Amino acid sequence: MIKKEMLLCFYYQRYLFFVFFCIL
Repeated sequence: MIKKEMLLCFYYQRYLFFVFFCIL
């Protein structure tokens, strides 16, 4: 369960970074 949350958090961070980079 914790591992799944960590993975989800990682993907979420990556997605946010990608969106931020695209905006710039």
